Amino acid sequence: MGYGPLIKYGLIVVAFLAFCAGLIYYGETRKQMEWDASIAEQQMATGTFIVAQAYNSARSDRAHQQQVQQQQRQVRTLTKKVRDYETQANTKCELSPEFEHVFDSISRMREPAANGVSAAADPAGVHHDADPANLTDAAILPAYQSAVTQLYQCTDQLQTLIEWVRSSTTIAAHGAGR
Repeated sequence: MGYGPLIKYGLIVVAFLAFCAGLIYYGETRKQMEWDASIAEQQMATGTFIVAQAYNSARSDRAHQQQVQQQQRQVRTLTKKVRDYETQANTKCELSPEFEHVFDSISRMREPAANGVSAAADPAGVHHDADPANLTDAAILPAYQSAVTQLYQCTDQLQTLIEWVRSSTTIAAHGAGR
């Protein structure tokens, strides 16, 4: 018993369609695998970038904390020296012209609150006027110490910001493949 020509051609067409369906399925799964691999690669690059940012932020934070601790030690030393000075006899303090020039320059600076910086109080918790004529001999050094402390804080904030921007730029350039 033989198969009719219609059945033979029908089986050939079915086999051909099955073969084409298999190729289409293989091509689609291969494209999906390539797509998934591309997404995984992008996620790894993003993860590496985020880890590098976190590392640089932590390093900047540690450096900033060390600077703050060092400045606090300096402020404690200055506070102790000011207290020692205040406990001495009330003798007239001779100021050098250079010191007067520096103090006058600091006194003419804008208020820290206008620059977005919180005002620092003297060790005794008293704020003094910036006008040198209103300051007593015992108040000159705490006022000077307060101004120096504020300048240190501004400088530290600026240095930390500069370091963060540089590290971010370097990481971004590295992430972009440049």
